[in-house]
Amino acid sequence: MEKWLHVSGSIDPLASQTHITYTFPILEQASMIRIEFNYAPKTLTDAAQTQTIIESAMVRYGYDAPQEHEWQKYAPLQNLITLSVDDPQTHRGQAHRQDSQQTHFLSIDHASPGFWKGSNPVGEWKVILSVHSIVTPECHYQLEVWGD
Repeated sequence: MEKWLHVSGSIDPLASQTHITYTFPILEQASMIRIEFNYAPKTLTDAAQTQTIIESAMVRYGYDAPQEHEWQKYAPLQNLITLSVDDPQTHRGQAHRQDSQQTHFLSIDHASPGFWKGSNPVGEWKVILSVHSIVTPECHYQLEVWGD
């Protein structure tokens, strides 16, 4: 397989509720596309930061007076980044999964859950990272797209 896209980046909590779009060309129709995506860390491990974030959210969302240790039932906090794919003609699907390491395949006969199988046409493709929540001070991600 040939690597068509390799990107990596670092984001912080300010990136929450945003999207990051990457494009790549397919110059010849591909029989198989493989998408590798990972990010880390997955979980905020600092208990004091976790407590501060949760208690702040509880106040913001209408908890009158959070009880001592009530925040713990919402821990641990986790980063969440999902991805979706568009081919040059249509939306091919999405992987709204909790996993921080993912591999997806697209072909005419098979597609990973959440995606539609079909031909992989020539043209400009998009992978969109949906940054739902970043709770750690920094989160690193890597995205690779391979094809044959």
